[in-house]
Amino acid sequence: MHETGQEVPSSGIYRVVHAEHRLPSEVMLIAGNRFPRCGKCANAVRFELVKTSPHVSGTNVVVHQISVREKRAA
Repeated sequence: MHETGQEVPSSGIYRVVHAEHRLPSEVMLIAGNRFPRCGKCANAVRFELVKTSPHVSGTNVVVHQISVREKRAA
């Protein structure tokens, strides 16, 4: 597992495991960038590579923080 702030070793889809406020989700990250923080649990986030995508590189999109979507009351 990787942590917030570490360098992304391989481009691909990563499972995002938050502290306790959210179920795991997935995000596409590009090698050479940094693993992002969460807007709610800050650095209490872990990343696990699900599938590599080596053909994805050279993009200008960088994820600095994972946004949080709160459930709305019905």
